[in-house]
Amino acid sequence: MSKERSDNLVLFLSGRESNYPRNQMIIAALQNSYHTEVISSQRDDISRGSFYCIILQSIKCSIKALKGLIFSKYKFIFVGFFGQFILLFISSFTKVPMVFDFFVSAYDTLVFDRKLFKSNSIIAKLLYKLDFFCCNKAELILVDTKTQGNYFSDIFFIPKEKIKVLFVGCDEDLFHPIEINEDPDLVLYYSTYMPLHGVEIVIQAAKILENTSSIKFKLIGEGMGLQSALELANNLNTSNILFSPSIPLMLLPDEIAKATICLGGHFGNTAKAKRVIPGKIYQILAMRKAAIVGDTKANRELLTHGIDAWFCNLSDPNSLADGIKILHENQELRKQISEAGYQTFKSKASFKTLGITFESTIINQLFPRDNIQRK
Repeated sequence: MSKERSDNLVLFLSGRESNYPRNQMIIAALQNSYHTEVISSQRDDISRGSFYCIILQSIKCSIKALKGLIFSKYKFIFVGFFGQFILLFISSFTKVPMVFDFFVSAYDTLVFDRKLFKSNSIIAKLLYKLDFFCCNKAELILVDTKTQGNYFSDIFFIPKEKIKVLFVGCDEDLFHPIEINEDPDLVLYYSTYMPLHGVEIVIQAAKILENTSSIKFKLIGEGMGLQSALELANNLNTSNILFSPSIPLMLLPDEIAKATICLGGHFGNTAKAKRVIPGKIYQILAMRKAAIVGDTKANRELLTHGIDAWFCNLSDPNSLADGIKILHENQELRKQISEAGYQTFKSKASFKTLGITFESTIINQLFPRDNIQRK
């Protein structure tokens, strides 16, 4: 390897698959400026979120990277999503700067969001120490919203100047405007039935609209709260909701395109719901569809009520029902919001825009006076 190439070589590692949209975008941005070595996987079973698969993937990636780490041949290392275990494993073998995509906190997700462990449990304390170690070991940290970054800064004692915001975006090869017959009465919501999703709010809103409109709901997905949602719909005796099982990602764009209104969420009144922008919002905007979203600080970082999305109060089925009815009855407003939402996506969260943002963040933060030999 020539000295010029060695001086311009970076390493990308990730616990999740490299073809995960966020990892994919970051890899492309890195490759635009640097010779990039990618050590990751595209195995589908990692994408199902199994911690066992993530840990195993992290160990494999770390072992593969050891030789390069020991000889310090990289300009910097980017640890992508989900990279906590990788950063833990490799930190003893390198002194080059590390960038960490703190897209998901293991501690916050498993303890407070999914509530799998009590906050005072040994596991919870270990998860906190894992996140804390990674955040304080990295030279630069990426998060998906400013609101999330402020929260992480507070609980993990991270200097705010180390934190940079990079919106999530989506896979634009899949999610883009398509011509398909639209059902004028269809409202779509898809989720994995997590508490922050607030599916019960959607069901209650559907009941409110049941006897006053022709609106019908399609709920796609499966997950930990599905049974409770089915029981709620049964107890309310709803007749305007179709529950559908999960579908392959490649089939989701057609479902979005068929709907007149898409629910972006999050609608549950949880702490995390207020700090993140749901991935489905980016997908809906990218397909030029009218989105109804939860009124949160995070969503307001990207969107504006009545301009490029319609906002509703969290955990408020009446507010959600009102928003659905307004957009259902006002075709011109719905069209304006869908077009403005699409333009917002292109200007703030498209693959190209995020790539430019990421590239300038890395270069300006890590190498402000470095004359980089570009590819």
